[in-house]
Amino acid sequence: MKIYTLAELEKLNYIELGRGNIISKNEIKDNPGNYPVYSSSKLNEGKMGEYNKFMFDEELITWSVDGGGYLFYRSHHKFSITNVTGYLRIIKKDLIDYKYLYYVLVFLHSKIKFDWVKKAHPSILRKKYKNIPLPTIKKQKDLIKIINSNQNIAKDSINKIENNLSNINNLLDKYLGDIFKNFPKETIHKSLKEISNEYGRGKSKHRPRNDKKLFGEKYPFVQTGDVRNASKYINRFSKSYNDVGLKQSKLWKKGTVCITIAANIAEVGILNFDACFPDSVIGIYPNKKYTNSEYIFYLLSSYRIYLQSKSKGVAQQNINLGTFENEKFPFPKSIEYQNKMILKLNNVVSLLDKITELYNQKKVLLNLLKISLINELIFKELRLINE
Repeated sequence: MKIYTLAELEKLNYIELGRGNIISKNEIKDNPGNYPVYSSSKLNEGKMGEYNKFMFDEELITWSVDGGGYLFYRSHHKFSITNVTGYLRIIKKDLIDYKYLYYVLVFLHSKIKFDWVKKAHPSILRKKYKNIPLPTIKKQKDLIKIINSNQNIAKDSINKIENNLSNINNLLDKYLGDIFKNFPKETIHKSLKEISNEYGRGKSKHRPRNDKKLFGEKYPFVQTGDVRNASKYINRFSKSYNDVGLKQSKLWKKGTVCITIAANIAEVGILNFDACFPDSVIGIYPNKKYTNSEYIFYLLSSYRIYLQSKSKGVAQQNINLGTFENEKFPFPKSIEYQNKMILKLNNVVSLLDKITELYNQKKVLLNLLKISLINELIFKELRLINE
């Protein structure tokens, strides 16, 4: 049995490596259809959308160029890939099985730390993927049967975990809904603007990734993804401004409630530091006379589905600022009553967070088990040294 590098397999004309084409969201929008378009995201198997054209009608392996080389097995169907996606086509199908090579590459990928500057271009992959064992095609297929059987068990377990996590979120939404249905008589209804000391959309004429003169390490710049990934408090930021960047933006105070109004609608988080954010986010810094940040956070979370129903747009959903300015929300006059509501919700959220963490740990262990299985059945069984 011989051992190859990816470059050697390509040189022998056993495989072919290539890249996808530039496919914009507008192009997908203008050409509606049923053929999937895959890009660099790990989510949803990398699916970006669907349109009426296709580049491939075959079985392939693809990988994300901007996603650190994350790999996907594509069964035989009609689809396209974008320019931030690469493809691997097997030419010598009598010597290499797609699923077998995919499993080998997935294991090798788990051992590689990619250079995010060079990213996972074909030239990098040729150098990175070494020690690819190539037993007989029969042996490959025998190993695949065993791996598939065990992978399916792991996949079913992960799907059950995902369903449980979804149920946890639904339970929280229901609890939020129940809490915010019953209010004391002494409750006022005001817009978010009316109960705020500061209120409005973020300000950013340019996105920091497009103008290096705005980069810096001084002023955090919170993006919609940072809000979406916050369980409650926003503790991370993707970019940061310097003094030049701050001049074309605005620094919001710690404790400002952020809610997204574009793409992922009505994601809510509380700033845990002073920060700037783009115009796709609304900031609410509460007037303590009426309420506090935690109450607004839970209030808007309970209105998430309702606010999402108000969104408009085809290529990208969004809500205009007027929707929030005209909407009246309930605020019990008693701050003490609000705090009691918050305490109940904090206790429930804390418990659900612990359960969610346990489920996520199980997901990680199952994914590690999948990688370990490939190692045991392909590399160790074939008595190879793992590098």
